Amino acid sequence: MIDRDGYRPNVGIIICNKRNEVFWGKRVREYAWQFPQGGIQEGESPKEAMYRELDEEVGLDPSAPEIIGELDHLKTVPNLETTIDTSSRSGLSISYKRKAG
Repeated sequence: MIDRDGYRPNVGIIICNKRNEVFWGKRVREYAWQFPQGGIQEGESPKEAMYRELDEEVGLDPSAPEIIGELDHLKTVPNLETTIDTSSRSGLSISYKRKAG
């Protein structure tokens, strides 16, 4: 299920608490941190994939999180820096800025 640009359907999840602190998970055996994420399986909706990944990677029960926003158009773009703002409780906002160099 990889598209012509080399991407596969995927969910990336930003978990934040009431103080707008975000969760970053440390990757096993690597010095790297990331948001919970994973591929969308065939026949699975993005929301179903999100709940599955939250359970698999963080151990959160599907009834625990409150969804405050969804993005359906985020894609890694070379030479662009992506910023996702979680500070508004009414949702998420995304902005792009050309990387220096």
